[in-house]
Amino acid sequence: MAGAGKLRFTQTKYFDLIYGEKNLASANILYENADAIFEELAAEYGVEPSFRLPVVITATVEQFNAYYANSPY
Repeated sequence: MAGAGKLRFTQTKYFDLIYGEKNLASANILYENADAIFEELAAEYGVEPSFRLPVVITATVEQFNAYYANSPY
């Protein structure tokens, strides 16, 4: 995440958000809305959320684009 500035980390009920200072606005939007959206979708599909999801927010296009890997970040 070159050029992102100092990296920050915050957690919600289901998500670990990792972002640079330049992405604070996007991180705030996710922080405020991600859990409610996730719970709504889980209910829609009849799934009980039982795991955490890492989310890396970057301004770099195509570096992380809706990709999930089941490995440590």
